[in-house]
Order: sequence, then C-alpha cells, then structure tokens
Amino acid sequence: MPDAGKLTKKGIDAFLAYAMSSNPIKSAIGVAVLNALSHYLFENGLGKHYDIYYGGDGLDSMEISLPETVCLVGAFAPYIRRFKTSGNQFFIIEKTPEALRPEEMKYYRLPSEAPHVLSESDAVIITGAAIVNHTIDELLNQTKPDSRIGIIGPTASMVPDVFFKEDVDVMAGVRITDPDLMLRILAEGGSGYHLSDACAQRVVYVNNDEGKNQ
Repeated sequence: MPDAGKLTKKGIDAFLAYAMSSNPIKSAIGVAVLNALSHYLFENGLGKHYDIYYGGDGLDSMEISLPETVCLVGAFAPYIRRFKTSGNQFFIIEKTPEALRPEEMKYYRLPSEAPHVLSESDAVIITGAAIVNHTIDELLNQTKPDSRIGIIGPTASMVPDVFFKEDVDVMAGVRITDPDLMLRILAEGGSGYHLSDACAQRVVYVNNDEGKNQ
C-alpha cells in the first residue's frame, strides 16, 4: 500500500474509490470500509425491505433441495463437505485448484467452463471475494434466469440492495462485534477462524417479495 501509515487521515470518498481499484489490496480495503459503513446503517434502522438474520448460515436460507444442481464459485470447504453427502449434483469453480482435496477434483471445473456450468445450475453460491476481484457482474450475468443465487463470505457484508436488484436471493457475511479485540487478534497473527468465535457474528440478508419489487 503506497499510503500505508496515512490511511486514517483519508476521507470516506477516497476509500469508496479504492473499492473500484484494480489493485486487489486497495479494493479489499475499500470493500471493508463499505462493509463497516453498511453495518453502521443497519444499526440505525436500514434494511426494512428485506429480512436480516443474525447468527445463521446463508446456505440454509437458500433452501436447496433434491434433485437441484448446485454450483460453488469458490472452494467453500464446509459447503463442499455438505454437498458431498447431500445427494445433489454439484460443481466447484475455483481459480486455485490446489485449494481442493484430491478426492474433490471430480467436482472441479475450470473458470473457463463457468458460463456453461452456471447456466445449467439451479442454485449458485458465489464467494464474496468476487466483489473484490470485480468478477461478480460477469458471474451474475452467466446464471440462468430462474436460478437461486447466494453471495456468501465475509466480504459480502454490505448493504445488499444493488445485488438484490440483480436477482440475488441471499447475501451472507459477518459483522464485527468487538473491533478492539479484532485488531488485537489480527496483530497477533490470527485469521478468520479466530475472529468467528471471539468477535464476529454471521449475518444473512434475504431478498423477500417486498425487496424484489423495489
């Protein structure tokens, strides 16, 4: 970061511009600020036209059933384990195949196959990281019109209105409940797993009928 050490002196507009940067670190910082602002708004009454659940799992809110075909865009390890035993046909699109176990490679599809796989899937779960790397629009455009779509992961923690207007059904991220503890955990080398139990809470936004008519 060229401005390391000076970020706290920047205004909100600068960080929102970072969210559109091609530099992945700048983009991640910009999206993180957008997420933080979003939760400030939620705490002050925003979100009346969709349902918000705290502590739940976004996958559960998608209500996937047999014999629906599922596409995971991103190596969601907990979800991979669930679908391996669910009976659903499912596929995994991942830029880094090394993230998968050898026995999971039979579900793997190359990113170049995404248009075909997405167009044939009844339910699509996209990693929130697609917002940071700016592939989210392309992925949403490749899904079939009647598929259910979820954007899930810590990155997907912002006001969901713009995504719901693009027919996303569920967004699920996290909210930080103790910022000081979070910073201490990160300073001591902690990861997302450490944050989950100590100072973070899952949050799920569900696009209800009222929101779809906005």
